Amino acid sequence: MNHLVLSGSPRERGLLHGKTFAKEIHDFAKIRKDLLSNVFKSWTKEKFSKLVELHLQVLKKDHEIWEEFAAIAEAAQISHKDLMVLNNHTDLRDFIAGQIDETFFECSCFVIKKGTQILAGQTWDMHASAKPYVLHLTVKKGNQTQEIFTLTGCLGLTGVTSSGFGVFINNLRSTELGIGYAWPATVRKLLDCTSLDEAPNVLRSFLPSAGRNFLLVDKKEASCFEVTGKNIERIGDLSKGFLFHTNHYLSSLKVKEEENARSKTTFDRYAYLSEHIPRIASGEITVKNICEEIFNKSLGILSLAPPKDPHGSATCGGLVYDFTSKEGISFEGLYSEKNFISFKC
Repeated sequence: MNHLVLSGSPRERGLLHGKTFAKEIHDFAKIRKDLLSNVFKSWTKEKFSKLVELHLQVLKKDHEIWEEFAAIAEAAQISHKDLMVLNNHTDLRDFIAGQIDETFFECSCFVIKKGTQILAGQTWDMHASAKPYVLHLTVKKGNQTQEIFTLTGCLGLTGVTSSGFGVFINNLRSTELGIGYAWPATVRKLLDCTSLDEAPNVLRSFLPSAGRNFLLVDKKEASCFEVTGKNIERIGDLSKGFLFHTNHYLSSLKVKEEENARSKTTFDRYAYLSEHIPRIASGEITVKNICEEIFNKSLGILSLAPPKDPHGSATCGGLVYDFTSKEGISFEGLYSEKNFISFKC
């Protein structure tokens, strides 16, 4: 599994990222451009280019994020627009109403609390052709370390920090869209939080363009924040000792859900977690046990194996972290493949 340690200024971080994975960034951007060209075949190239440019203009509003993003592009010698397509593929895709494709992004995330122990994680399901580009970033910012599961060229998909904060996500399909921040930038801004109390304001300031659920966790509590491109609703806590989410809306925002485009396995996975998470929470919870129980056995039954279609949906990786012991793993593919990086932060 690819691993890169970043430190220094946003520009220094971006330059190292872009230089180290220049070829991979170009190759991966081409895959995502080709996928979106099929989605946007009814649009002119000029119309799609304008959509991407509008998202770039939003990203420029935050100096730190833009400096890192632009430096990745500079070092990799790729255009800002192509790098935006690489980062914001899912939200851009949603601008075609009713679009159903084979990349269902069937992620599942969870958090369990037992006594003072909190452990959380998620799978990352996307088009199988993304798997070779899975990347673990260790980002050192001042006194904080961020451990991030992502893809080459991408700012961040999910992660945890040495401050005891974590961001886990699910893709949702919403009919209520906006021109917002590329959602990997939202993940990175949320990772600067040190507690759950800070998160709502950050999320409002860096709202993405389309539907998503953010499961946000600190050392004491957790909540889900479902969003559309214009609204946010907070749901859930750890009063039952656990919280989980798949790929359908649970809050009042479900009236904005694009039902015909949502994941075809989301309800099955949610039902399975409803049955097994309480059982797992009643026993010993460690990173290893969770991976074997949830990402090997439980979700392994429902996760998709590498498909015949190279761009079909598959489990490309995931991340699990114990907020008490501060130990975690980031893995490529299914956990059973044993291609992972252990970290402590």
